[in-house]
Amino acid sequence: MVLVANNFYLHQPLDFTTYSILIVIVGMSASLLLLASMIAGMTMLTGTIKITATEYDLQMQKGLLTQHVAWQQASLFALGVYPYGTLQTLQWVELSSATTILRWPDEAGPTKGDYLYFVRTLSGEKSAYRRVSQEAYCAASAYLNSYIAQKTGLALLDVRALV
Repeated sequence: MVLVANNFYLHQPLDFTTYSILIVIVGMSASLLLLASMIAGMTMLTGTIKITATEYDLQMQKGLLTQHVAWQQASLFALGVYPYGTLQTLQWVELSSATTILRWPDEAGPTKGDYLYFVRTLSGEKSAYRRVSQEAYCAASAYLNSYIAQKTGLALLDVRALV
């Protein structure tokens, strides 16, 4: 007995019915929505600054970029303002070495609906982000500045008058 199998394949041209066009449009819309949400997420990440002071260095993460300055390499610890435009009212704090500049805004607490969060770690324990009052934020900022001054041996240099 001999078994013979014949395979026949019919190739039909694609018919673009209303249903398949609808599937293509929905797929493209979902892709655009996903791309827009990824761009919005990256924008939010780049606007966030995370500052971590360790026993060995100060680390600053802005978006996906992380930089650090070791305490022994720090050469300037300064407070200043932006020299032009509407940013003149914003203060910044800077810690820099010969190769790296860490600069972050030193605002006087929540203004114009902004939310400022402070994470305090004690002996390696991590605490959750929490919203703080303006007074608590200013106290935390002063504490960070004094910790940096203690670790680097540099006084906070006020360069606002030089602008």
